Amino acid sequence: MAFGWVLVALLILDSVWGFLAWLAFASAEAQYAERLWSFINVITAVLLALILIFFDLTFISRPLLSEVGVFAIIALRTIVDYALCWSFYFPEA
Repeated sequence: MAFGWVLVALLILDSVWGFLAWLAFASAEAQYAERLWSFINVITAVLLALILIFFDLTFISRPLLSEVGVFAIIALRTIVDYALCWSFYFPEA
């Protein structure tokens, strides 16, 4: 369960960094990608926090199920991130 809270904190920290990077850089495509990236991280952090709060007994009684669930959420977050920001990560040559 501690890992989940560390993950939530990391996603929030990453969102703050993305917001600050959005303020610092002038490229329109970079601004779009950073805003979207921060938004995805905030949504994921809120979702994980709600799961950790309301399903805390599941994390104690069924740890493997909980770990797979957290992994699935993070994997889905990564897939959505790459799908929406692909051109930013891998620009055309």
